[in-house]
Amino acid sequence: MMLRLSNSDRKRLLTPIKKTILQYQMIEEGDRVAIGLSGGKDSSTLLYVLTILREQLPFHFDLIPITLSLGFKDLDILPLKEFVQDLGHELKGNKH
Repeated sequence: MMLRLSNSDRKRLLTPIKKTILQYQMIEEGDRVAIGLSGGKDSSTLLYVLTILREQLPFHFDLIPITLSLGFKDLDILPLKEFVQDLGHELKGNKH
């Protein structure tokens, strides 16, 4: 998946997030950041944005996407797994 944002989207979305991460030291060198993925737009956007910022921030940190089975029968998480893989990650969690 191509991680592309227009210059205006980059400025509007990534710049304030990057500034906040750096100002408040929310993520630091060597951190392992787990992101709980529900498949919804909030958690998916967080993974997407942090994946882009991982290349821009002046230090290395790991992203670990996770999901948990809530026991719903016939829940298909294949689209979520594919999204995570397209971003270059492996989805961790219990069996679905």
